[in-house]
Amino acid sequence: MTSRVSRMFSSAVVALCAVVALALTPLAAGAAGGFSFQLTTPSTQTVQGLATIDFSVGVPSGDTVHQVCFAVNGNPSLMSNAGATIIFSNNLQNQAALNSQSCYTNIDQGGTKAVAQNITFDVQADTTPWVDGTYSVTIAVTDAQGRTESGPTTTLITQNPAPSVHWTTAPGVVSGKTTLSFATNAARPGTSHIAEVCFIVNNNPKRLKGNYVKIVYSNGGYWTQLIPGAIGDHPGLQTPTNACIANIDSTSPQNFIGESNSITGIVTLDTTSWGNGSYQVVPVVTDSLGRSRTGPALKLTVRNLGPTVSWGSHPTMVTTKTDFHVNAAASSTGTSNVNMICLDTPGHPGILAQDQAFVDFANGGRRQVFLTSTGCLPQPVSAVPNSPFVTGLDVTVNPQNLRSGRFSVQPTVWDTNNRHSTGATISFTYQAPKPIAPHVIRTFCNTSEKIISGSGATQYRWTYVYVYVWSNYNVTQSPANFSLGATRPC
Repeated sequence: MTSRVSRMFSSAVVALCAVVALALTPLAAGAAGGFSFQLTTPSTQTVQGLATIDFSVGVPSGDTVHQVCFAVNGNPSLMSNAGATIIFSNNLQNQAALNSQSCYTNIDQGGTKAVAQNITFDVQADTTPWVDGTYSVTIAVTDAQGRTESGPTTTLITQNPAPSVHWTTAPGVVSGKTTLSFATNAARPGTSHIAEVCFIVNNNPKRLKGNYVKIVYSNGGYWTQLIPGAIGDHPGLQTPTNACIANIDSTSPQNFIGESNSITGIVTLDTTSWGNGSYQVVPVVTDSLGRSRTGPALKLTVRNLGPTVSWGSHPTMVTTKTDFHVNAAASSTGTSNVNMICLDTPGHPGILAQDQAFVDFANGGRRQVFLTSTGCLPQPVSAVPNSPFVTGLDVTVNPQNLRSGRFSVQPTVWDTNNRHSTGATISFTYQAPKPIAPHVIRTFCNTSEKIISGSGATQYRWTYVYVYVWSNYNVTQSPANFSLGATRPC
């Protein structure tokens, strides 16, 4: 009896275990009573941007599909937010995004249970953020009882390119201010945006900082700013220390995010401070996923002119204090200014020292200075606060310390970028007056002396005054160099 009961208990346990095992064990692919699968897209695909995975599931009678999940190289979240469209056998459709675990759940809810025996899945996975490589995508289907069966596996080979960038300005010769234009595109198909554009000039990643750039979005919106050279140069547009325009796809300063898959740009470039020569400007564009591409080099030849200098009035002979005028101007194509003017006197250094001069400004103003011992302005014009552009120099040549002879003067002008030009040499002669001995140059009846006579009448006696002038050069009546001679009655 005991043995029979034991055998019955053992059989019951075995049966129970079999039921439990049936409930917990995943259905084998293709097993009798299991789901049937058909992959309708290629088992191996080379994709860019959005990848399409289409398959259908045949459902056993009396069962339903409750959930479909995807794993990419074993990662259960890489396809999260992928769009999915489910088409039931009666053409009803559900559309949703996969959840954070790359699953589409509750498929057999909402009145679709009765028609869930043949279901087609159309999944659009965005591979734009994936690193280029080979990915194995596995499918797992779960029925209403919680039993899971593995579906087909598809292989995706991603080849998502970096953004493109090219110049729309032709190479050529430039000077002063010029403009350079470029165009960029984020890789399509895909969901990346243009995030940053940097400029490298002859391997110098900072050369273009401080120049203006205008960014134009594909919807026509735009913004203009200085190309920063350090973090904080522009609020809301934090950049590295190189000449980069960052955060192009951000919401600051404009709400153009989503429109930055295609942008054009115009750089207003000031080459005034560049030395003459050949330059290569290379753009580097980076998308919102960190992919970068180096564009082609734009070859520029910079030919900046130095300042100009010419003579205005310049008498050929000096007798007394005489004005000489020098015309000066920086190159009109740039942003430089006249910075220093010197007047060289070959063979006679220092003859213009401390001569009075006036710096002429473009706004009509003047500034009085005294030339140095080398005939130069006493300080660079750029050291004068708020000085407008210089147009010339008026110099008053004082012959007081000159000896007779012929003198040459040559002007040299420097601009604020240290370019200089030398003007023509002009000459003037000076004949010093011959020394003269003291002599009477004027007599006049200067004073009267009252004489009282004995009869009570008043008489006057007038005197002559002789004026002597000591002077080796100029005859003057300065109190410092004349003396009175003897007087006699008028």
